[in-house]
Amino acid sequence: MRRATLAMLLLALAACPLDIRVACPNDDSSPCGPGQFCVQGACSDAPIPFGAACSSDSDCGAGACATPFPGGYCVAGCDSGGQCPPGGACVGGTCFQACGQSSDCRAGYSCKAASSAVFAPMVCVPVA
Repeated sequence: MRRATLAMLLLALAACPLDIRVACPNDDSSPCGPGQFCVQGACSDAPIPFGAACSSDSDCGAGACATPFPGGYCVAGCDSGGQCPPGGACVGGTCFQACGQSSDCRAGYSCKAASSAVFAPMVCVPVA
């Protein structure tokens, strides 16, 4: 009887599509695979369009939509080491769109140092 129950369970599981997500600690010791990065405690291979216009979190891949910014702004949380997925720069625990010059930013935004610190990251911010 136990073997029959186990066999039925295995057959049922084989027929189900599994969505296995690996938790990660949001730091450099993350168990994420190649091409993946840790976002808010879960491994993701979905790119985050940092700085893109948005109206809801679903517009931002594995990130989130910061609606107080003009037109919305896709962001994500930094890992515990202050790192961001590709394209982001960590400022105050949040990953913003990294930039080198204002032409890297969308219309209505410009590239500015996040603070007056010598090595402050450059990020896209609303034009004042």
